[in-house]
Amino acid sequence: MNLLIALLPALLWGVLPLAISKVGGRPIHQIIGTTTGTLLVAIVVYLIVQPDITTANFWWCFLSGAMWAGAQMLQYRSFELIGVSGGMPISTGMQLTANSIVGALFLGDWPTWGQRLVGFSAIALIIFGIWLTTRRDPAKTAKKSPQLATNAQSGQCVDSIGEKASAALRTTDEGHAVQSGTDDIVERTHEVTATENANSAADATSNMKTGILVLAIGTIGYVGFSFFPARFHVDGRAAFLPQAIGMTIGALFFSLFYLKQRPFSRASVKNMLGGFIFAVAVLLYLISINLNGVSVAASLTQMNVILATLGGIYILGERKTRWELWNVYIGLFIVLIGGVMIGLTSTEIVANLL
Repeated sequence: MNLLIALLPALLWGVLPLAISKVGGRPIHQIIGTTTGTLLVAIVVYLIVQPDITTANFWWCFLSGAMWAGAQMLQYRSFELIGVSGGMPISTGMQLTANSIVGALFLGDWPTWGQRLVGFSAIALIIFGIWLTTRRDPAKTAKKSPQLATNAQSGQCVDSIGEKASAALRTTDEGHAVQSGTDDIVERTHEVTATENANSAADATSNMKTGILVLAIGTIGYVGFSFFPARFHVDGRAAFLPQAIGMTIGALFFSLFYLKQRPFSRASVKNMLGGFIFAVAVLLYLISINLNGVSVAASLTQMNVILATLGGIYILGERKTRWELWNVYIGLFIVLIGGVMIGLTSTEIVANLL
């Protein structure tokens, strides 16, 4: 039952980026919509459950929620740069590594050598699987050369036509002007084609580098979101409302003072759907932390990468070649194996392995 609760957030968080991308809007609209929807659900849960929240616990959970807001906005930004199927696996690998190390070193997760052996071996497998999902088909680069050759042949055809036209027009003074103009057009066509190909490759590389940097910074916020409630032993139901308040205020702060954009718009309202999905996932995740510990809870929720990656390809239409698809399938299968191994770290067999 504990493992089922740990896997439910993965299902919901796998759906979240697909819903957000379908609704659309800028990252700030997406984060405002998500946090507002989460806050509404958190208020309802608080009124029903009425958990005891101390002042200290409120502020620690508030801080963790604000850190999440920054991290999530950066993740939405990465989706714009490298797509859901590109951004989710990278984000997952970074979060898995960081959360597991923090949990093992500072929170007492995986206290036995058997748990550490299986746990960190699983993380290594998951990172390898995620790396496979992000690989780019070498044939794409190879295809650029034939394309350049085709463009050159097209240019030669234009050259030939231009020569014939100029030969017919050389008998007049105007013909010399037309010939010069034709030659100039051909030359500029070649220059534009070469420039476009170079710019396309440079933009893709730049976007990937920027996307990875953005996700690396965001990982700090995600770790804080999991760490502070666990460090101070705050019950998930008590942590939910303070975190939701921190998320919302954090998102508003980024919008008004950092990005200097109007936070509320029609796109923000539409993105509240993501907030409702996220709110249920967060509540289950906080409960899972209490039941399973940060290392297991955080690692199993990252199985959302399977649903999000496949959804990005088949629902959002992000293009992959056959070679890339095979790498995605194999990588996700390895990620699944790693997730099962992490789930086993909570069993007595693994705990007493060494």
